[in-house]
Amino acid sequence: MKRTCLFAFALLGALGHARAEERKSEPVPPENLYFETDEFIRNPKYTVSVGVRRLSGVKTSMSGSGTIKQSGVKFDPTIDTSDPTLCDPRRVYNDGAVGIDTRWDYRYDSNGAPVFAMNGGVAANPKATPENGYIPADGKTNNWSTTYASQLTADGKIAMHAYEAKTLDNGPGVGQTAATDGMEVVISHDMSPREKRFSWTLMTGMSLNDIRSKLTANVTSDVTTYTDLYTVTPKQYPTSDADRTVTSPYTGGETVRVVLRSRDGAIVYQVDSNGNSTGTPTYVYVDNSHLLQLDPSRTVTVDAGNITNVINSYKLHGAFYSLRMGPTVSLAITERLRVVMSAGFALAYSGSTYTVRSDFIPPSEDATPFTVVEEGTDKHFLPGFYVDANMEYWLTENTGLYAGGVYQNNGTYTQRIDSETADYATRVDLSSMTGFRAGMNYRF
Repeated sequence: MKRTCLFAFALLGALGHARAEERKSEPVPPENLYFETDEFIRNPKYTVSVGVRRLSGVKTSMSGSGTIKQSGVKFDPTIDTSDPTLCDPRRVYNDGAVGIDTRWDYRYDSNGAPVFAMNGGVAANPKATPENGYIPADGKTNNWSTTYASQLTADGKIAMHAYEAKTLDNGPGVGQTAATDGMEVVISHDMSPREKRFSWTLMTGMSLNDIRSKLTANVTSDVTTYTDLYTVTPKQYPTSDADRTVTSPYTGGETVRVVLRSRDGAIVYQVDSNGNSTGTPTYVYVDNSHLLQLDPSRTVTVDAGNITNVINSYKLHGAFYSLRMGPTVSLAITERLRVVMSAGFALAYSGSTYTVRSDFIPPSEDATPFTVVEEGTDKHFLPGFYVDANMEYWLTENTGLYAGGVYQNNGTYTQRIDSETADYATRVDLSSMTGFRAGMNYRF
């Protein structure tokens, strides 16, 4: 027994000596072994997310009324002989026009003989001048035109037409909208210690989405037709009986070659270099148009509550920027997969253009449809809130993917077109927008 104890003590001593020799061969630990590990192992605190953001679209309702009249149509001339600068007898219709008379008279001297100008031509004065209100003494004009054959009436008169529609507000119509795609950039700062299953961050994000909405509908309107009936004077120098009859369409006057006469009706003969008569008549060109009497009779007809002649196309297009700020919490499901929730403040800056196009179909078959466009722009700041729910999958320690759902509410605003001829409005609703977001995360 004693021998066994001595052997055991000897074995323990040998093992202890061997362990001591082994420790002598190990390197000596540095003096700064007990430093803070965060100073040497960097913990990423920031995450940048870049991706797409698809929302359900802005909801709109559109209403209003306006006056539909073809641009340039003016059938009530301004005539004021006391102020020549205001004299303007011109009229423009949907199917024709009446202009300032362009005829002229030969100038005669006190003896009734034609006065010749320096270039050898006969001196002349226009019949329509600012001094007489652009209306010649005979109250007629050679400057007019028509578009359709039907404007010539059975009794040989000319009918000119102008059309106007005043649309009635049928109440708001719901615009057709589609989901809108946009881009987003988000940066977040991690507020939690490293390698925590549950963590939270503060995020700030910017996103851009477009605004698109449209509506097309027949609108109720009061359609007014103005008909001016003009008397026509036959040609002064007809070459045949048919020349006396006016035709339509009519595009302006014509000239004819006639013998020059003095005021007493005597023929004016050409003279030679010595001033002697050659016996050859002097010929000149004069206006030989059908003349329109500038005092038409007018009839006005109104088709109230018309639902077929005006088609309105409403369109709202633009974009809105969103600034989102708020806390984000995440829960690790696995080492790579996390569930992320975020909610907070959202400020939207919206800029949009509201366009109303009115296509008018005149009640007459012999009339050309025309279009009137009204447009207005507007900008608004709209505070609100957002809620996001996402899944994150980290491919590496610093890069990953995300995808999830979006809810954003920024309220509503009203955009108007307010002019002399229109009063249209659209209610733009940026509340209850839902959709999804997806993209990539980069942590640094």
